[in-house]
Amino acid sequence: MDKVYFSKDKAKIVFAVNVGDSVKNISFSNFGGSFSSFDEKEQDAIERSYYFKKGLIFLSEKANQSKKFEEKKLDSKEYPEITDLNDAVSILRGDPYKIHYSKLKNKDAIFSIANDVGVSFPNLPKD
Repeated sequence: MDKVYFSKDKAKIVFAVNVGDSVKNISFSNFGGSFSSFDEKEQDAIERSYYFKKGLIFLSEKANQSKKFEEKKLDSKEYPEITDLNDAVSILRGDPYKIHYSKLKNKDAIFSIANDVGVSFPNLPKD
């Protein structure tokens, strides 16, 4: 599930967190101090950070809405005719899903969002 974090008062905050065996840089310096993540390990690391514990960064209210959306998950739908990534993005951006294009940055994000909303693209190559 995608979680969106914001910095308090849109402050510019940059810090590093350990995610598994690697270190990831988390940056709240772009367009209003927000950061989005699909990676659950990264989310856990952010929520264990000093900045989150002290309230300098916080979880968006949309995360709670996403949980409600998951509970009301739309009926699963398969799109076997989709073989192009751009077509998959068009499906997810349209009715009834209305996913914002910024959440569909790469192939992994597209498949993750599709799974979250109950959509599958069986003929879309995952490689």
